[in-house]
Amino acid sequence: MSERHTGIDLRGNRLFAASLRDESGRLIVDRLVSDFGTLDVQRELQVDGTVTLAVPDRLVMVKRIQLEASFSGSLEDRLHFELVQSLLESEDTFHFDYLPVEGENRYLAMIVRREHLAEIIERYHLEWLRTERRLSFRSRSVALGKGYLTFGASQDGDLTALADLAGETASICFIYHRRIVDIAALPFSHELLSDAGRERFAVDLKTLVNYRLSRLFEAGVSVPLGRMLLSGDGIDDDLLRVTQAYFPAGVDRPRLLDGYFSAGVEAAHETLPLYLVALGLAVN
Repeated sequence: MSERHTGIDLRGNRLFAASLRDESGRLIVDRLVSDFGTLDVQRELQVDGTVTLAVPDRLVMVKRIQLEASFSGSLEDRLHFELVQSLLESEDTFHFDYLPVEGENRYLAMIVRREHLAEIIERYHLEWLRTERRLSFRSRSVALGKGYLTFGASQDGDLTALADLAGETASICFIYHRRIVDIAALPFSHELLSDAGRERFAVDLKTLVNYRLSRLFEAGVSVPLGRMLLSGDGIDDDLLRVTQAYFPAGVDRPRLLDGYFSAGVEAAHETLPLYLVALGLAVN
């Protein structure tokens, strides 16, 4: 039996988990859980497999790095060196992650304080997994993009923005040519059930997206936004309608391909986008 990979995402006060296995190169999602604390998931995790936990975007520092064309040697060592030069504290205080983006020798480098990771582990009660070296971490925005790139339907090479609302933050991921090119986060505290709250969210989202598009233009991605996809808590037809006025290229919910999910998975089709981050965490 192939090894199981599980992603666990905190959405507000609820833990969402997705587990998958690789069968001869074909990914099969065989468990989706939206009430982590009341099921036997903990016991099953003790048997086999790896677990990746979501890191809230507000805890992640992001830096763009471009290496010179003549670069040679260990890529990870060089990226690590570039990051350490910008730190004012000991590098042992931080956890590092890297992601290649559009353009030659361009990377997103992500830094998280290890104390924040320890707090996440304690919150999920998964200390024992860390001692077994079966535990890893990924920012929510990166996991959102990886989940969509792996399981999303109707993908093309256009520049696409994803926004997933959880709690009081929207994780943002930009995808171009089927590759993550940028990540961001949008805090919001206004009520999405009111007309004023939906309007304020749409304006704030448009402002953030315009700023990130200008940064992408500087990095060599000079195409307009193709579409905006919204998922998560509070997404309804009214919010889509209000947001559409600010993104004339199109606003929609992401759709997932049913073929990846085993017959035993119990989740309504309309709720599948709520698992995008957990699915992205489970993908290696």
